[in-house]
Amino acid sequence: MYHRIYQCDPFTIVSTNFSDNSFNETLLLENTCKFPIIEPNEPNLDGYIEHYRSIHCNSKMSNMASIDDGYLIVHGELELWKQARVPKYKCYYQGLSGGLYPNISWYQLIGDPIEIASSKRLRIPYDQFIVRCYNKTVLGKIGNKPFYNESMFYERAFVTFSKMDDMEKPSLSILVLDSVSRNQFLRHMHKTVAYMKQLGFIILEGYTKVGDNSAVNLLPILAGKSILPQIGGNGDEILPLDEIVSLEDIDFLWKMMEERKCLTMINDDIGSVSRGLFYYPKEKFQGYKAPPAHFYFRPFHLFNTRHNVIPAGGQCLRTGEICAEAYLDIWETFATKFKDLCHFSFNFITALTHNNPNYIEVIDERLS
Repeated sequence: MYHRIYQCDPFTIVSTNFSDNSFNETLLLENTCKFPIIEPNEPNLDGYIEHYRSIHCNSKMSNMASIDDGYLIVHGELELWKQARVPKYKCYYQGLSGGLYPNISWYQLIGDPIEIASSKRLRIPYDQFIVRCYNKTVLGKIGNKPFYNESMFYERAFVTFSKMDDMEKPSLSILVLDSVSRNQFLRHMHKTVAYMKQLGFIILEGYTKVGDNSAVNLLPILAGKSILPQIGGNGDEILPLDEIVSLEDIDFLWKMMEERKCLTMINDDIGSVSRGLFYYPKEKFQGYKAPPAHFYFRPFHLFNTRHNVIPAGGQCLRTGEICAEAYLDIWETFATKFKDLCHFSFNFITALTHNNPNYIEVIDERLS
Protein backbone atom coordinates (compact mmCIF):
# COMPACT_ATOMS: atom_id res chain seq x y z
CA MET A 1 0.00 0.00 0.00
CA TYR A 2 1.38 3.40 -0.99
CA HIS A 3 0.69 6.80 0.53
CA ARG A 4 1.28 10.13 -1.19
CA ILE A 5 3.38 12.86 0.37
CA TYR A 6 4.32 16.34 -0.91
CA GLN A 7 7.59 17.82 -2.07
CA CYS A 8 8.91 20.79 -0.07
CA ASP A 9 7.27 23.50 -2.24
CA PRO A 10 3.72 23.76 -0.86
CA PHE A 11 2.52 25.64 -3.94
CA THR A 12 3.46 22.86 -6.37
CA ILE A 13 1.37 19.71 -6.15
CA VAL A 14 3.75 16.82 -6.78
CA SER A 15 3.12 13.35 -5.35
CA THR A 16 5.61 10.61 -4.53
CA ASN A 17 5.58 7.37 -2.52
CA PHE A 18 7.21 6.14 0.68
CA SER A 19 9.20 3.71 -1.45
CA ASP A 20 10.75 6.55 -3.52
CA ASN A 21 14.11 8.25 -2.91
CA SER A 22 14.03 9.48 0.71
CA PHE A 23 15.94 12.65 -0.17
CA ASN A 24 12.87 13.92 -2.07
CA GLU A 25 10.45 13.38 0.80
CA THR A 26 8.98 16.26 2.77
CA LEU A 27 9.87 16.47 6.45
CA LEU A 28 6.42 17.43 7.68
CA LEU A 29 6.55 20.11 10.40
CA GLU A 30 10.37 19.80 10.31
CA ASN A 31 10.56 16.34 11.84
CA THR A 32 11.43 12.92 10.47
CA CYS A 33 7.95 11.41 10.73
CA LYS A 34 6.19 10.52 7.48
CA PHE A 35 2.48 11.30 7.40
CA PRO A 36 0.12 10.67 4.50
CA ILE A 37 -1.35 13.90 3.15
CA ILE A 38 -4.37 14.03 0.86
CA GLU A 39 -3.74 15.77 -2.45
CA PRO A 40 -5.97 18.80 -3.13
CA ASN A 41 -7.28 17.13 -6.29
CA GLU A 42 -7.71 13.49 -5.27
CA PRO A 43 -9.68 11.59 -7.98
CA ASN A 44 -12.00 10.02 -5.40
CA LEU A 45 -13.22 13.50 -4.41
CA ASP A 46 -14.72 14.06 -7.87
CA GLY A 47 -18.43 14.61 -7.53
CA TYR A 48 -18.08 16.37 -4.18
CA ILE A 49 -16.14 19.41 -5.38
CA GLU A 50 -17.79 22.33 -7.15
CA HIS A 51 -16.18 25.52 -8.44
CA TYR A 52 -17.99 28.85 -8.08
CA ARG A 53 -16.27 31.82 -9.66
CA SER A 54 -18.79 34.59 -9.01
CA ILE A 55 -21.94 35.66 -7.24
CA HIS A 56 -24.25 38.27 -8.75
CA CYS A 57 -26.54 40.18 -6.40
CA ASN A 58 -29.53 42.02 -7.83
CA SER A 59 -31.05 45.04 -6.09
CA LYS A 60 -34.30 46.92 -6.64
CA MET A 61 -33.24 49.57 -4.14
CA SER A 62 -32.18 52.96 -5.50
CA ASN A 63 -28.52 53.88 -4.99
CA MET A 64 -28.87 57.03 -2.89
CA ALA A 65 -25.67 57.31 -0.85
CA SER A 66 -22.00 56.37 -0.93
CA ILE A 67 -18.75 56.81 0.99
CA ASP A 68 -15.83 58.55 -0.71
CA ASP A 69 -12.54 58.76 1.21
CA GLY A 70 -14.37 58.85 4.54
CA TYR A 71 -17.02 61.36 3.43
CA LEU A 72 -20.70 60.51 3.00
CA ILE A 73 -22.49 61.81 -0.09
CA VAL A 74 -26.23 61.59 -0.78
CA HIS A 75 -26.71 61.77 -4.53
CA GLY A 76 -29.16 60.98 -7.31
CA GLU A 77 -29.72 57.58 -8.89
CA LEU A 78 -27.57 56.81 -11.96
CA GLU A 79 -29.62 54.02 -13.56
CA LEU A 80 -32.39 55.44 -15.76
CA TRP A 81 -34.98 52.79 -14.88
CA LYS A 82 -34.52 53.55 -11.18
CA GLN A 83 -34.50 57.35 -11.55
CA ALA A 84 -38.23 57.42 -12.24
CA ARG A 85 -38.83 55.59 -8.97
CA VAL A 86 -37.01 58.14 -6.80
CA PRO A 87 -39.58 60.48 -5.19
CA LYS A 88 -39.04 63.77 -3.44
CA TYR A 89 -37.03 62.73 -0.44
CA LYS A 90 -35.03 63.54 2.66
CA CYS A 91 -32.22 61.36 3.97
CA TYR A 92 -30.95 60.99 7.53
CA TYR A 93 -28.10 59.24 9.31
CA GLN A 94 -27.82 57.68 12.76
CA GLY A 95 -24.84 56.07 14.48
CA LEU A 96 -24.79 52.36 15.32
CA SER A 97 -23.64 50.80 18.58
CA GLY A 98 -24.47 47.78 20.75
CA GLY A 99 -23.93 44.06 20.28
CA LEU A 100 -22.40 43.80 23.76
CA TYR A 101 -23.29 41.73 26.82
CA PRO A 102 -26.07 41.28 27.92
CA ASN A 103 -27.78 42.28 24.62
CA ILE A 104 -25.34 40.56 22.28
CA SER A 105 -27.82 40.00 19.44
CA TRP A 106 -29.09 43.59 19.16
CA TYR A 107 -27.70 46.87 17.85
CA GLN A 108 -28.70 50.33 19.10
CA LEU A 109 -29.20 53.59 17.21
CA ILE A 110 -27.36 56.61 18.60
CA GLY A 111 -29.30 59.84 19.12
CA ASP A 112 -31.92 61.30 16.80
CA PRO A 113 -31.79 61.04 12.98
CA ILE A 114 -29.73 63.87 11.46
CA GLU A 115 -30.75 65.21 8.05
CA ILE A 116 -28.17 64.99 5.25
CA ALA A 117 -27.89 67.72 2.63
CA SER A 118 -27.93 66.32 -0.91
CA SER A 119 -24.75 66.32 -3.04
CA LYS A 120 -22.52 67.66 -0.25
CA ARG A 121 -19.59 65.79 1.29
CA LEU A 122 -20.23 65.16 4.97
CA ARG A 123 -17.83 63.74 7.56
CA ILE A 124 -19.84 61.43 9.83
CA PRO A 125 -18.64 61.32 13.48
CA TYR A 126 -19.36 57.58 13.80
CA ASP A 127 -17.37 54.53 12.72
CA GLN A 128 -20.58 52.69 11.75
CA PHE A 129 -23.92 54.22 10.91
CA ILE A 130 -27.07 53.82 8.83
CA VAL A 131 -28.58 56.06 6.17
CA ARG A 132 -32.34 56.04 5.60
CA CYS A 133 -34.21 58.00 2.94
CA TYR A 134 -37.93 58.75 3.19
CA ASN A 135 -40.55 59.62 0.58
CA LYS A 136 -41.56 63.26 1.10
CA THR A 137 -44.29 63.38 -1.52
CA VAL A 138 -47.21 65.48 -0.26
CA LEU A 139 -50.34 63.34 -0.09
CA GLY A 140 -52.62 66.12 1.09
CA LYS A 141 -53.20 68.63 3.83
CA ILE A 142 -54.85 68.40 7.20
CA GLY A 143 -55.94 71.96 7.90
CA ASN A 144 -52.98 73.94 6.59
CA LYS A 145 -50.45 71.27 7.54
CA PRO A 146 -49.06 69.08 4.70
CA PHE A 147 -49.34 65.31 5.11
CA TYR A 148 -46.36 63.41 3.62
CA ASN A 149 -45.99 59.84 2.37
CA GLU A 150 -43.07 59.16 4.81
CA SER A 151 -42.39 55.64 3.53
CA MET A 152 -38.75 54.55 3.70
CA PHE A 153 -37.35 53.57 0.28
CA TYR A 154 -33.61 53.44 1.02
CA GLU A 155 -31.71 51.92 3.95
CA ARG A 156 -28.04 51.01 4.15
CA ALA A 157 -25.40 50.52 6.82
CA PHE A 158 -21.93 52.02 6.32
CA VAL A 159 -18.53 51.61 7.94
CA THR A 160 -15.86 54.28 8.00
CA PHE A 161 -12.86 55.10 10.20
CA SER A 162 -13.05 58.29 12.26
CA LYS A 163 -10.11 57.73 14.64
CA MET A 164 -6.34 57.85 14.11
CA ASP A 165 -3.32 57.19 16.34
CA ASP A 166 0.44 57.67 16.53
CA MET A 167 2.79 56.28 13.90
CA GLU A 168 4.55 53.01 14.78
CA LYS A 169 5.38 49.76 12.97
CA PRO A 170 5.10 46.84 12.29
CA SER A 171 1.43 45.97 11.82
CA LEU A 172 -0.45 42.67 11.91
CA SER A 173 -3.41 41.67 9.75
CA ILE A 174 -5.30 38.37 10.14
CA LEU A 175 -7.92 36.92 7.77
CA VAL A 176 -9.75 33.74 8.82
CA LEU A 177 -11.99 31.85 6.38
CA ASP A 178 -14.45 29.62 8.23
CA SER A 179 -14.44 25.85 7.61
CA VAL A 180 -11.80 26.01 4.85
CA SER A 181 -8.99 23.46 5.01
CA ARG A 182 -5.50 23.89 3.59
CA ASN A 183 -6.28 21.59 0.68
CA GLN A 184 -9.52 23.36 -0.15
CA PHE A 185 -7.68 26.66 -0.21
CA LEU A 186 -5.11 25.22 -2.63
CA ARG A 187 -7.85 23.58 -4.68
CA HIS A 188 -10.09 26.62 -5.14
CA MET A 189 -7.93 29.73 -4.69
CA HIS A 190 -5.50 29.43 -7.60
CA LYS A 191 -4.97 33.16 -8.22
CA THR A 192 -4.70 33.98 -4.54
CA VAL A 193 -2.16 31.19 -3.97
CA ALA A 194 -0.10 32.46 -6.92
CA TYR A 195 -0.19 35.97 -5.45
CA MET A 196 0.81 34.67 -2.01
CA LYS A 197 3.72 32.80 -3.58
CA GLN A 198 4.80 35.99 -5.33
CA LEU A 199 4.78 37.84 -1.99
CA GLY A 200 6.74 35.10 -0.21
CA PHE A 201 4.02 33.80 2.11
CA ILE A 202 4.86 30.81 4.31
CA ILE A 203 2.37 27.95 3.89
CA LEU A 204 2.20 25.40 6.70
CA GLU A 205 2.06 21.75 5.68
CA GLY A 206 -0.27 20.88 8.54
CA TYR A 207 -1.96 22.22 11.63
CA THR A 208 -3.70 20.98 14.74
CA LYS A 209 -7.43 21.46 15.20
CA VAL A 210 -8.01 21.22 18.93
CA GLY A 211 -11.82 20.98 19.02
CA ASP A 212 -15.16 21.56 17.32
CA ASN A 213 -16.06 25.25 17.40
CA SER A 214 -14.40 28.42 16.12
CA ALA A 215 -13.77 29.75 19.63
CA VAL A 216 -12.06 26.52 20.76
CA ASN A 217 -9.63 26.67 17.84
CA LEU A 218 -9.01 30.42 17.66
CA LEU A 219 -8.59 31.11 21.38
CA PRO A 220 -5.14 29.39 21.45
CA ILE A 221 -4.05 31.40 18.40
CA LEU A 222 -5.35 34.78 19.52
CA ALA A 223 -4.61 34.52 23.25
CA GLY A 224 -2.57 31.36 23.95
CA LYS A 225 -5.42 29.99 26.08
CA SER A 226 -7.66 26.91 25.97
CA ILE A 227 -11.07 25.94 27.39
CA LEU A 228 -10.43 22.21 26.91
CA PRO A 229 -9.17 19.78 29.59
CA GLN A 230 -5.40 19.69 30.12
CA ILE A 231 -3.41 17.15 28.13
CA GLY A 232 0.25 17.37 29.06
CA GLY A 233 2.21 20.51 29.88
CA ASN A 234 1.90 22.53 33.08
CA GLY A 235 -1.67 23.66 32.40
CA ASP A 236 -0.91 27.39 32.50
CA GLU A 237 -2.86 27.89 29.28
CA ILE A 238 -6.05 26.21 30.59
CA LEU A 239 -8.90 28.50 31.65
CA PRO A 240 -11.24 27.35 34.46
CA LEU A 241 -13.44 24.64 32.93
CA ASP A 242 -16.57 25.34 34.97
CA GLU A 243 -16.66 29.14 34.68
CA ILE A 244 -17.83 31.70 32.13
CA VAL A 245 -14.78 33.14 30.36
CA SER A 246 -14.25 36.83 31.20
CA LEU A 247 -13.09 38.17 27.84
CA GLU A 248 -11.96 41.45 29.38
CA ASP A 249 -9.39 39.55 31.47
CA ILE A 250 -7.81 37.76 28.48
CA ASP A 251 -4.65 39.17 26.87
CA PHE A 252 -5.76 38.95 23.25
CA LEU A 253 -3.48 39.99 20.40
CA TRP A 254 -5.53 43.14 19.82
CA LYS A 255 -5.04 44.16 23.46
CA MET A 256 -1.28 43.65 23.13
CA MET A 257 -1.23 45.70 19.91
CA GLU A 258 -3.26 48.46 21.57
CA GLU A 259 -0.66 48.63 24.33
CA ARG A 260 1.88 49.34 21.57
CA LYS A 261 -0.31 52.33 20.61
CA CYS A 262 -1.54 50.56 17.48
CA LEU A 263 -4.97 51.03 15.93
CA THR A 264 -7.08 47.88 16.28
CA MET A 265 -10.10 46.48 14.44
CA ILE A 266 -12.28 43.38 14.85
CA ASN A 267 -14.38 42.60 11.77
CA ASP A 268 -16.30 39.42 12.64
CA ASP A 269 -18.92 38.30 10.10
CA ILE A 270 -21.30 36.82 12.66
CA GLY A 271 -23.56 34.91 10.21
CA SER A 272 -26.33 34.82 12.86
CA VAL A 273 -27.45 37.40 15.42
CA SER A 274 -26.92 34.94 18.27
CA ARG A 275 -23.40 34.05 17.18
CA GLY A 276 -20.03 35.61 16.58
CA LEU A 277 -16.58 34.65 17.86
CA PHE A 278 -16.60 34.29 21.68
CA TYR A 279 -20.38 34.81 21.90
CA TYR A 280 -21.24 31.11 22.15
CA PRO A 281 -21.53 28.44 23.51
CA LYS A 282 -23.39 30.19 26.32
CA GLU A 283 -21.95 27.95 29.02
CA LYS A 284 -18.47 29.37 28.24
CA PHE A 285 -18.89 32.76 26.52
CA GLN A 286 -21.31 35.67 26.91
CA GLY A 287 -19.69 38.17 24.57
CA TYR A 288 -17.86 41.44 25.26
CA LYS A 289 -19.05 43.95 27.84
CA ALA A 290 -17.19 46.81 26.14
CA PRO A 291 -15.83 47.22 22.60
CA PRO A 292 -12.56 45.21 22.56
CA ALA A 293 -10.93 47.28 19.78
CA HIS A 294 -10.86 50.84 18.45
CA PHE A 295 -13.11 49.69 15.62
CA TYR A 296 -15.54 46.93 16.55
CA PHE A 297 -18.14 46.26 13.87
CA ARG A 298 -20.58 43.83 15.50
CA PRO A 299 -23.38 46.46 15.42
CA PHE A 300 -22.86 46.83 11.65
CA HIS A 301 -23.01 43.05 11.16
CA LEU A 302 -26.08 42.77 13.43
CA PHE A 303 -27.90 45.42 11.40
CA ASN A 304 -27.07 43.72 8.10
CA THR A 305 -27.96 40.25 9.40
CA ARG A 306 -31.32 41.46 10.73
CA HIS A 307 -32.35 43.70 7.83
CA ASN A 308 -30.18 43.51 4.71
CA VAL A 309 -29.04 39.93 4.04
CA ILE A 310 -31.35 38.33 1.45
CA PRO A 311 -32.61 35.72 1.77
CA ALA A 312 -31.98 35.11 5.48
CA GLY A 313 -28.70 33.20 5.65
CA GLY A 314 -27.96 34.12 2.01
CA GLN A 315 -24.89 35.63 0.36
CA CYS A 316 -26.28 38.97 -0.85
CA LEU A 317 -27.27 42.32 0.63
CA ARG A 318 -30.39 44.22 -0.45
CA THR A 319 -28.07 46.90 -1.84
CA GLY A 320 -26.75 44.44 -4.43
CA GLU A 321 -23.42 43.80 -2.71
CA ILE A 322 -21.99 40.36 -2.01
CA CYS A 323 -21.80 39.96 1.78
CA ALA A 324 -18.28 38.53 1.84
CA GLU A 325 -16.91 41.20 -0.50
CA ALA A 326 -18.51 43.99 1.55
CA TYR A 327 -16.77 42.63 4.65
CA LEU A 328 -13.47 42.23 2.79
CA ASP A 329 -13.82 45.88 1.75
CA ILE A 330 -13.76 46.83 5.44
CA TRP A 331 -10.48 44.95 5.86
CA GLU A 332 -8.91 46.56 2.78
CA THR A 333 -10.07 50.06 3.69
CA PHE A 334 -8.67 49.75 7.21
CA ALA A 335 -5.32 48.39 5.98
CA THR A 336 -4.86 51.07 3.31
CA LYS A 337 -6.15 54.02 5.33
CA PHE A 338 -3.74 53.28 8.18
CA LYS A 339 -0.89 51.79 6.15
CA ASP A 340 1.57 54.32 7.59
CA LEU A 341 0.43 53.68 11.17
CA CYS A 342 0.83 50.62 13.35
CA HIS A 343 -2.43 48.71 13.03
CA PHE A 344 -3.95 45.33 13.85
CA SER A 345 -7.02 43.75 12.30
CA PHE A 346 -8.77 40.45 12.85
CA ASN A 347 -11.17 39.57 10.03
CA PHE A 348 -13.34 36.45 10.27
CA ILE A 349 -15.44 35.64 7.17
CA THR A 350 -18.01 33.07 8.29
CA ALA A 351 -21.28 32.92 6.35
CA LEU A 352 -19.75 32.35 2.90
CA THR A 353 -18.17 28.96 3.65
CA HIS A 354 -19.63 27.75 6.94
CA ASN A 355 -22.11 25.39 5.25
CA ASN A 356 -20.30 24.84 1.95
CA PRO A 357 -16.53 25.44 1.71
CA ASN A 358 -16.71 25.13 -2.08
CA TYR A 359 -18.04 28.71 -2.10
CA ILE A 360 -14.60 30.04 -1.14
CA GLU A 361 -13.69 30.26 -4.82
CA VAL A 362 -16.05 33.20 -5.43
CA ILE A 363 -13.61 35.53 -3.62
CA ASP A 364 -10.47 34.26 -5.38
CA GLU A 365 -10.46 37.23 -7.79
CA ARG A 366 -11.15 39.65 -4.95
CA LEU A 367 -8.25 38.45 -2.79
CA SER A 368 -5.75 38.22 -5.63
